[in-house]
Amino acid sequence: EQAKVTRDEVTVRRVVGSKKDEHFINGRSVSRSDVQSLLEAAGFSRHNPYFMVEQGKVTDLSVMRDDARMELLKRVAGTDVYE
Repeated sequence: EQAKVTRDEVTVRRVVGSKKDEHFINGRSVSRSDVQSLLEAAGFSRHNPYFMVEQGKVTDLSVMRDDARMELLKRVAGTDVYE
């Protein structure tokens, strides 16, 4: 059964284990695919990764050269097509 959400605010939690991770939506144990389905229904998708920042990417962005950071920001904003 897929996780059903009937609230305006949702809590998603992942507990990383040594053998298996556990996933929760509003405190209820669910499968990883349930969490992925919920996020996709909210507009977050692997096919459009600009909504999510992977671990370590914030640090990468903060230590980038200025010109590389500007190029990345232009690409994310979609303004590079106008140059």
